[in-house]
Amino acid sequence: MTATGQAGWIFTFQDLTEEKRREREAQMQKRLAAVGEMAAGIAHEIRNPLASMTGSIQILRQELALSPEQATLMDIVLRESERLNDTIRTFLAYARPRRPEVVRFEVRRVLRDTMTLLRNSPEFGQRHRVELDVQERRAVVRRRREPVSARIVWNLATNASRAMPDGGRLWCAPRCRR
Repeated sequence: MTATGQAGWIFTFQDLTEEKRREREAQMQKRLAAVGEMAAGIAHEIRNPLASMTGSIQILRQELALSPEQATLMDIVLRESERLNDTIRTFLAYARPRRPEVVRFEVRRVLRDTMTLLRNSPEFGQRHRVELDVQERRAVVRRRREPVSARIVWNLATNASRAMPDGGRLWCAPRCRR
């Protein structure tokens, strides 16, 4: 009541839209985490019998006298088992990401190794030339540990070779900046 005797109301409003959205997102994150953990558990449960089956097939392949067709079938089973295991390994690596580790990476060594492999690969014909011009000073890069460095160089070089179906010169001359 006021001094004049009149009654009044005071209303307070608060917009909870953003708070409700955050709560929904947190719930969704919890569900996704639970699904991820469950999927990783299932992947491990698949991996164990897969390893037993693969090992058994390898032993049988070595110990039994097989016809060529039987040997081929066992080889297919082994290859497909390895492919499935790789898929599970990739999934588990994705499902449980690790903190990136920073490592030193020697550019010159990876480039030389990759170019040597490339010169001797079926991707390059006799009309292709590979030239590597790397600075003599040690080129070391700090990067996150991911097994892609040589693969990136390989992919770029093989793409370059495909762009030169009639032959040509692939010149790799990286320059490091400080």
